[in-house]
Amino acid sequence: MKEILSPVETADGLFHDGDPSTGAEGTVVHAKWLNAMQGAMIDTQMEHKNILAEVGMKPDGSQSTQLLTAIKAIAAASLSHAVSSVYPVGVVIWFAENKDPNTLFPGTKWTYIGENRTIRLAKKDGSDVMTTGGSDSVKLTVDYFPAHSHTFSANTSSFDYGTKTTSTFDYGTKNTTTNGAHSHVYTRPKINQENYLGTVRVDDGGRGAENVGTSTEGNHSHAVTIGAHSHRVGIGAHTHSVSGSTKNTGSGSAFSVANPFIKLMGWYRSA
Repeated sequence: MKEILSPVETADGLFHDGDPSTGAEGTVVHAKWLNAMQGAMIDTQMEHKNILAEVGMKPDGSQSTQLLTAIKAIAAASLSHAVSSVYPVGVVIWFAENKDPNTLFPGTKWTYIGENRTIRLAKKDGSDVMTTGGSDSVKLTVDYFPAHSHTFSANTSSFDYGTKTTSTFDYGTKNTTTNGAHSHVYTRPKINQENYLGTVRVDDGGRGAENVGTSTEGNHSHAVTIGAHSHRVGIGAHTHSVSGSTKNTGSGSAFSVANPFIKLMGWYRSA
């Protein structure tokens, strides 16, 4: 761009009209100044042409807003370049209020990360980027408990129940059966029997012993009186040992594992 054009060579650096009535002469325009003016005009036109060329436009004499359009396009491109330098594709930005970077940064594309999620760092090679998982609450099962058991033992308290008496009842008199025919065998010395006038003389004569049976004609019965009576039973002080297992408890309800958090809006640049 050329240097700024020097003013005309007058006392005040301005052009003046001549006045024949007073004899005042008008400002003399020299070729030097006119050439400088021409050069400045051409230089300015070249500058404008280069601005249009920057956005692929050519000068059009029928248009009066080409320069403005070109400047806006250059500004937009410059802004886009600046945004891409600060926010390349894949970058994540956070907002503490409802903002949409698709509107804030025209010409770029942003995708919302998702709702109700926390951030966990991916693998360094990026193989698991954007994968999801986890839950705000969990429900424990037996498989997650340490191996354990419950045992218990106990004794009842000692208590002396004393001596108890059964109720009295008269069972009356009972008779045994008459089927009682039987005999008995007993041992006696062997004897010689001599009959002297109807008298039996017994003399073992040293002959040893012998077995003799009684008669079997013995059918008879007995009357047994039971009578009213009671029994006394001593219980005495004693205890009992107790063992077993506890009953199941718990409902298996899920519980929260969410950390203390603050919610923000998160976007990542996708294009």
